[in-house]
Amino acid sequence: MIIDTRIRPPYKGFAGGSNFSKDKPAKWAGMFGGKVAESVKRAPEYFEKGQHEVIFQESLKEMDEARIDFAFVPGRKGQDKVWIDNQDVVDLCNEYPDRFAGIASVCHEDPMDYNLEQITKFCINGPLYGVSIETGLVADIPTATPRFVDDPMFWPIYELCEKHDVIVSFTHNGPAYPDTSGSDPVRLKHIYSDFPKLKTLLVHGSWPHVNEIAAYLFVNKNVMVQPDFYMMHAAGWQGYVDSINYMNPENYVFSSSYPLADMKTMVEYYLNCGIKEERLPNIFYKNAAKFFGIDAEKVKRFPNSPIKDEF
Repeated sequence: MIIDTRIRPPYKGFAGGSNFSKDKPAKWAGMFGGKVAESVKRAPEYFEKGQHEVIFQESLKEMDEARIDFAFVPGRKGQDKVWIDNQDVVDLCNEYPDRFAGIASVCHEDPMDYNLEQITKFCINGPLYGVSIETGLVADIPTATPRFVDDPMFWPIYELCEKHDVIVSFTHNGPAYPDTSGSDPVRLKHIYSDFPKLKTLLVHGSWPHVNEIAAYLFVNKNVMVQPDFYMMHAAGWQGYVDSINYMNPENYVFSSSYPLADMKTMVEYYLNCGIKEERLPNIFYKNAAKFFGIDAEKVKRFPNSPIKDEF
């Protein structure tokens, strides 16, 4: 069984934008030695014709070919001129309940009361599992101030999420912040001093602080690391593999990060990058299932999965 913890399929508000452009996916795939998905290559042509459903169905077929059983879809607000309405995420999950679950999104440039209402509506009283915050990626908002995750302005969000067991997801790599100290685990320590039971998901694996996050996981098991393509030939990527194999096998999850990476290529890479066979179930489904609290009966199963299903 394979659970992909970060995928942005071309559905409603996700369709179009730079993630499905000609240049951005090729740039990211080139940086990490990956591959651009065939559906993404064809997307600009089909979007121009208004044939969004064609590319969406192609992405589902690629998901099947990669043998990804189930995937989490995060919203996004604050970057790339693609602001995903949380209702779009809910609609996708309602249409394909055995394939997708969702994560809401808020932007710190919106009034805090509004953000708390969104979390209450879509996570606490709704079907979404967590909330994504792009604290530093606000280039599309001329008046916005990029912020670090330990800025006190986020405390009301953390307080609400801790109280109701809502996962907080950060885009958490050095380039996502005003400087690379943004993804230093020291900033997480500042948060957890006040919110020790908060559950956080670190998109892009806290890169370049690969060793530092491995050390931090010794003292905080409420943190889940999502290295995605930063485990694919990024500087220091071997540190993720060592941490998964030995020190912290229960604190990493698989993510293809489609459409910026080809799903099948990412699955095959994770299967063959040096992760021990006995740790593969952890990163491919066990850790995600436990962290998100997934109902096993809800998930589609592929009989030919490369990972034996004990879920």
